[in-house]
Parts: sequence; structure tokens; C-alpha cells
Amino acid sequence: MNPRLRGVYEALDHVATTEIRLPWMDNGFIPRLYEVARAGGDPITGQIAEATLALINSGKKRFGVVNGVYKEVGLPVGETDGPYGAIVLGRALEMLGAEVVQITEPEECMPMEKLRELLELKSNKVVALRRDSDEENGKLIDDLDGVFFVEKIGPSCEGVYHYSTGNPRNGEDSPLDTFIAKMHSEGKMSVGFGDFGNEIGFGKIWEQAREISPYGKKCGCPKNEGNICAWATDYLLPSNVSNFGAYAAVAALAAATGRLDILHTPEMEETIIRAGKAWGLIDGGHFVSNTNIDGIPLEGVKAVVQLLYTITAQFYDTTPMTHP
Repeated sequence: MNPRLRGVYEALDHVATTEIRLPWMDNGFIPRLYEVARAGGDPITGQIAEATLALINSGKKRFGVVNGVYKEVGLPVGETDGPYGAIVLGRALEMLGAEVVQITEPEECMPMEKLRELLELKSNKVVALRRDSDEENGKLIDDLDGVFFVEKIGPSCEGVYHYSTGNPRNGEDSPLDTFIAKMHSEGKMSVGFGDFGNEIGFGKIWEQAREISPYGKKCGCPKNEGNICAWATDYLLPSNVSNFGAYAAVAALAAATGRLDILHTPEMEETIIRAGKAWGLIDGGHFVSNTNIDGIPLEGVKAVVQLLYTITAQFYDTTPMTHP
């Protein structure tokens, strides 16, 4: 890894893992999850960017981006954390020459289609998962070289899907058992972005996450085995907000390639968020439709996006230094 770029990746990792919490939310655990996931290696955003670019440069350019947290009462078309990160990441991959498929729950196809139109994307076809067919969902991996999961809930070791609070979900998640099994057996690159540990990817650090995450060993289902997802990904970036992890990965791709045009801006983020509110996407912090993401107000989210942008752009600032 380029030692100068390493410093950029370190900063991007720090932004993604900096906690910004409402008073009733648990805190203090994201940096600990991150350190376990990193395991003393290179910055995780850099690992993700370099692995992704290696695939693209080798001609393997077909990527799936999976998100979707649906609940008939409460999240009828999804939440704000997940879709925005998925579409911003998909946009960057498309601009780098990749073919992208956005994979989501049936009820969330509407906002994903509208996000695709909003950003004028040519690729990023939206595909609905089948809640009644693990076999059909499994076929989706056949045409992919790599997969990114952005705030996509997966099952615990007992096969139970949980909310971040540890409460069980009740059949609202399309089965992906075959998809995940084939992904691993066929060596498809996989990346997970999540926050509380109930998302796909945390199987990579399952034992440690059980000790660290607030609901790692306790949950609201009869089995009471904790909410940590048992499915692993090759790369895992625990983030304060899953979107922020995806945004940081985009910034790392921009840093690695010098393609600052793939970065999204605070203005773009505001456009996305205000559109999402109009479509009914729900803020997971307050559980209402607003311009927050996981309770973080619009201006705070834009500040995170600006910081990621500045960290990356600063690396390519060629303005000559002058001396007094």
C-alpha cells in the first residue's frame, strides 16, 4: 500500500468510525469493532478500494450492491441508512467503468429506482429480491464478480434476523442463504458495511462482536443468543452509520485513482436526502420521515460528506507553497 495514500485511508477510516449518537443510543463500541475488524492490518477503506480496483483492472467489473431493511408498519419503503450509501457507491463504481446491479427488498425498489434516476445513472439496474425463494435469490450471484452489503441485515447463528436493538424481525428479510454460500464457494469478493453487528459481514468477527456490541449476547427473541449476524464478508467496515462506511469507501476509491469526480458532495447528499424524505424513507434514529440519518441532522451528515471530500481532495492539491 502506498505509504502516502495510507495516511489518507487512515483519516477516512477515522471519519467513518467516529460516533455521532443520540442520547438514548449505545455508544463507545464502533471504534472497538473497527479495531477487531482491522486486526492490525492496513486501513480498511484502503483494503476495500485496492481489492475493488484490482478486480476492475483485471476485467471483472460486475458488482452487486445489496441493501434493504423493510417493515410493513414503520419502514414501508425502507430507512435512510442503506439506500443512500448503496446508490453513492454504485455511482462511483459505474463511473470507474463497472456494471452495477442494485439488489434490494421488493418494497424498496421504488426509492432505489428514483435514486438511480435522480443521479442519472446508466447502470445500477434495480433488482428485487424474492421473499419466497432462496433459490431464485441465489441465482443473482452468478453474474457478479463482487458484492457490497450496505446496512443489510443477516441471520444470527441460530438463523434469527434481528433489529439493531436486539428485537427479532418476523419474515421481513428475503432469504440469501444460497447467495451467500455461492458467493464464498465461488470466491466472489465481498464487502460489508454495518453498525450494530446485525448486518451481513459481521460473521467475520462474530466471537469478538458478541463481546463488544450492546446486543451481542442478548436479544429479544426466545433463543436470546444475541443479534450478531453469522455471515462473513471478505472485508468489513464497522461504521457509525453504514452509509458513512460506503461514502468512505468511495473516497478511498477516489484517492487511489485520482478520480475526484466520483466523490459525492454535500450538495448532492442534501438533494438525495430531501428526495428520500419525499418518498417516505424513515430516519432510523427517530423512526419518522425527516432529513436525518440515524438521528444525525442534515447539516451534520453534510459535514461528514464534506470532510471525506476534503481529506481526499487535499491529497491532490498542487497549489505551490509560498514563503513570506
